[in-house]
Formats: sequence, C-alpha cells, structure tokens
Amino acid sequence: MSTISQGQEFYAKTQARLMLGVGGVALVLGLFMAVSFTTAPVAPIGMGGLMVGMGCWFHFSPVARIGADYLVFQPAPLARTRTILDSEVERIERKKKVLLVHYRYHDDKSEKSSRKMAFAMNMLKAEDREMLLEILAARFEITQI
Repeated sequence: MSTISQGQEFYAKTQARLMLGVGGVALVLGLFMAVSFTTAPVAPIGMGGLMVGMGCWFHFSPVARIGADYLVFQPAPLARTRTILDSEVERIERKKKVLLVHYRYHDDKSEKSSRKMAFAMNMLKAEDREMLLEILAARFEITQI
C-alpha cells in the first residue's frame, strides 16, 4: 500500500501510449505515401500529427488532481476543466470504470437539481485507478451502481 498525499495528480498514461503508438504509425505511413506518390492524401499526416499531439498532452498533463479540499478533472485537451470543492460534492457513484460525481455549486439555487460529471477511469493505469479510488473513499462514500 502506498501513502496517500493531498497533492496527488493522475495522468492518462494508458491513453497516451495508445495515441502515441497509433499516431506515430499513421504519421510514418502518411509521410511514406507523400514521398512515394505525387497525389497522396494528406489526411494520414494530419491525423497522425494530431494523435501524437494528443498523446503528448495525455502524457504530460494531469487528467485528475486531488487537492487539500478540491477535485479537478480535465479528461481531454479541449474538455472543460471542472474544479469541485469537497463541500460541493453531494455523492460519488462508481459504475464499473466510470466515476459519477454529483455536485452542487454553493451559488446554485436550492430548487435546481444537482450537476453530474462523469470521469472515465479506464484511461488510467490500474494502480492509479486504485489510488484515486482510495483517496476518494477516504473523503467520500462511494456507492456502486
């Protein structure tokens, strides 16, 4: 068992390896086609470059951060970053490899229904997934659905 620290960051290393591998192959194939044929499509080069870029983002940018009294989730490069205070979390549900965080901002009207944020944990390595669940279970009750 590893120790739980409050400034924990989680990176999508599994997703990064997949994106870097497939993107690298597409990039090499696209460049080979561009050199070999005069009328080669440019799409494989662009898609390969995009996938390599996203793979780098997944490798170097945390998709989940756990602070002293807050949670931060940003599951993709263009996805909105969600920062949720511990006091705003109503409940956390686990559905296989997906976390559903139900929360309500402090300035929301009381009659408004709570917000829901889904975080796919399958992009994390198995030990990171377990560490994330361990940290969240220490703070909140996680229900299985």
